[in-house]
Amino acid sequence: MYAKGREWEEAGKDQKAAQYYAQAANGGNCAAMLAIANMCLEGRGVMKEIDKGRAWLQQAAIRGSTEAKERLAALDGTPIVYETPKVEKRPSPKSPAFALLLCLFNLAGLAGLHRFYVGRWFSGILYLFTFGFFGLGSLFDLFMILTGSFCDDDDLPLKWG
Repeated sequence: MYAKGREWEEAGKDQKAAQYYAQAANGGNCAAMLAIANMCLEGRGVMKEIDKGRAWLQQAAIRGSTEAKERLAALDGTPIVYETPKVEKRPSPKSPAFALLLCLFNLAGLAGLHRFYVGRWFSGILYLFTFGFFGLGSLFDLFMILTGSFCDDDDLPLKWG
């Protein structure tokens, strides 16, 4: 969702970008929290709401964003505190078992299906036409899926169990 928001923002469609940023931010994406906070504070794509922007900055700061902490300090006139509790990302709703199964289809010449499944269309197309970057990219992805490090298009990891 965050990537779609960036595309709309770059196209000058701030209202549409704000919708995607809000969805990604509600899902825990820290970069989206910063983006929607800035839009709320500046009144781009949404009504100017300082309190709402501050709330998004606080959520991003809790997740460790230095930029959010600095922006909050500037808004509040308070000193910057860099120590925050570690917040683990919530896992992706996508199934790692299904992604693994699709990744194994590379052996049959259908590389990239696992990337389409997690929403990474561009790299999925590249994998499809390069046989998974000549097998090395698919092998790397296989390892990433098995270790729980492979992420979807919202940068959420596919976790086992």
